[in-house]
Amino acid sequence: MPRTSASAGGLGLRTWLAVLLSWACAFLFAVQRRGCTNFCLVELSEALALGGWQPSAAATGRGPGERLSSLPAPAPPALASDATEVPLPPTVAYATTSEATTATSTLTTSTVVTSVTNTEPSTGYPGVYRKAFVINRKVDVNRLHHFADTAAAAGVQFEVFEAIDKREMILEKLLLDGEIGPLAKQRLEEQWADQSGIFACTISHNRLWRKLAAHTPEDDVFLVFEDDSRMSPNFHKRLAAVMKSVPNDWDLLYLNHNKLVGHPLPNNIWFKPDITYAGGGKNALLNAYVVRPSGLKRMLRIQHPIDFLWSNDDNLRRHFMDFQAYFLIDNLVPQIGLSVRKNLHLKNMPDHQL
Repeated sequence: MPRTSASAGGLGLRTWLAVLLSWACAFLFAVQRRGCTNFCLVELSEALALGGWQPSAAATGRGPGERLSSLPAPAPPALASDATEVPLPPTVAYATTSEATTATSTLTTSTVVTSVTNTEPSTGYPGVYRKAFVINRKVDVNRLHHFADTAAAAGVQFEVFEAIDKREMILEKLLLDGEIGPLAKQRLEEQWADQSGIFACTISHNRLWRKLAAHTPEDDVFLVFEDDSRMSPNFHKRLAAVMKSVPNDWDLLYLNHNKLVGHPLPNNIWFKPDITYAGGGKNALLNAYVVRPSGLKRMLRIQHPIDFLWSNDDNLRRHFMDFQAYFLIDNLVPQIGLSVRKNLHLKNMPDHQL
């Protein structure tokens, strides 16, 4: 018996199934090629076209028989390397010679020192000191933040004095400016890796001392910290108490120390070091101290220009007979972390360089 037609077009059932299967395969191929997220009626039309059916102009907006694959491809998404406009989180700003630093919200009065005059308002503790300073390299932002936190807890307002970075030291300029002498220059040229940090530290302290030494009146009191110093919340109360018993002739007051060699004063609060050099690791630690202009002038006679071969701390200990230094027996301001000298290979360093 002959088969009957399955459609008005005279196509058999198997033929229609083959056509539908062809359309379905073409449709799936088009969807995969374009991407499911961009699928629309136009994509369906292209799928049918691939199966042999040409869409009408009304369906695609194109002329009859025009292949959709001839349309311009959509622009590819930007690569990560092209993302140059992505905003970065703000970095910590550091003061220049004329700008205020915004290293942290607790740095309420922090500016780089260019001069200190008696017309500037006091930000210190009334009756104890006029101002406090912290010596800090511009790149040591985290150290400054940690110091600011401990200072805020202690109620200490301070100003930032920018330390010189050893990587920025130009020996010829330092010699020409009278900050170092020929002996120090030679030592730095011969042993830069081990000595540059030590000399940079000494130069930084000397620069601040020279500014404070020009201050009037000469009996105004100043606090100086290195940025790895830490204070307790009752710092002001303890400092005010011990300052009442300090000898009148003082030039430099150490607020921290290692092993002491000398004798305590009768009040057992302050300690007078031996005027003879006690050696490395004794009568030292200059991370926090109290000074005044009259004493700084005497100290600078032996500290400036730098033409000695050891640290500023060590040089002071060698000249205790030339100025009046006292150590607070109570370690009021401990030092956290490693100093420049502790980072050196101490076993290879002569005692006089420590």
